[in-house]
Amino acid sequence: MKAAVWEPLPWRDPTTITALAGDTARDFLRGQWADLYHHDDDATGYQGPGWLSGWAALLPPTATPLVLVASTPVHGPVAALALERDRNQHGKERIRPLGAPHAEYIRPVGPGASRPAVVTGLMRYLLDAAHDGACVVMPDVPHHSTLGQFLAAQPHWQHSQGLCARIDLPVDYAAMSKASRREHTRRERAWTQLAQQGRVGFHLTRTARELTTAAAAAHRLHQRRWDGHPLQGEADQAQLLDVLPYCGPAEAFVATLTLDQRIAATVICLQRSTTCYSLLPAWEPDLANLAPGHALTRRLAQRLTEQDFQHLDLGRTFPTAAQRRYKESYKPVWSTRITSRAGGPW
Repeated sequence: MKAAVWEPLPWRDPTTITALAGDTARDFLRGQWADLYHHDDDATGYQGPGWLSGWAALLPPTATPLVLVASTPVHGPVAALALERDRNQHGKERIRPLGAPHAEYIRPVGPGASRPAVVTGLMRYLLDAAHDGACVVMPDVPHHSTLGQFLAAQPHWQHSQGLCARIDLPVDYAAMSKASRREHTRRERAWTQLAQQGRVGFHLTRTARELTTAAAAAHRLHQRRWDGHPLQGEADQAQLLDVLPYCGPAEAFVATLTLDQRIAATVICLQRSTTCYSLLPAWEPDLANLAPGHALTRRLAQRLTEQDFQHLDLGRTFPTAAQRRYKESYKPVWSTRITSRAGGPW
């Protein structure tokens, strides 16, 4: 099918919002969503058609996918926002983004996704739902985005903020402080010596079968890494194993670092255009003295640079000294995400 040719959207072009639910929403995600996604340079891997179709397929019986489609008379669909609608045992309705809380960036997609007229229509639907008694939760929306600004302006909603970190590629170690350069050099010296002995391996998955196998291993290591430790804000990561086959190698891969053929560190990643999104990092606790997480990040950043990626996004950062220190060591670009909630408890 020949791709649509998008013309610049006039600011005053009237916008209509249509709510698609159930199988109609699933059909839209499998079909027209991809065209909107590919014509939106700001969309992230968390808006990928495979990623969202996977989460739509895994919804419990009480929930249904809900896609808000913004259309204009001239262009037809120009943006869409993927949500899910659920009800608890008391009949209370909740609306939240499809894929939440696993998705680390939430936004509408399409060439008109940032237009105020479009976002006004999407917000009106959410405001009306909250007014009618639904619990509306919009987590992890980039604060600088049009949707983020509209959410932040709602005086009667509850708001919180968090930080996300992005590494620009190639990593400029020379521009870092002397202390950071010294630590990077010290850690890498140990891994270079191990590599010279033929003990280190590094691999990115390329096929669907590799993706499935490596993701299962990543999940097991993630469980081992955090065994006995509460995870702030973590959802049931086992569900990712069922979603990734929908993504396939076009949207996702797993990077694995091994030492003596044993997994030392691994990370599940989503990819979109020139950005890679780190989704589920884990490392072997018994190798903590070798900092395998840093060794994996360094090799992943180098491989991505060789493949013409421009960014390695490390995603949401929990307010712990260890996480902040780890990400700070790569001199990242920090951004703010907003989580907004209305309509009371669910």
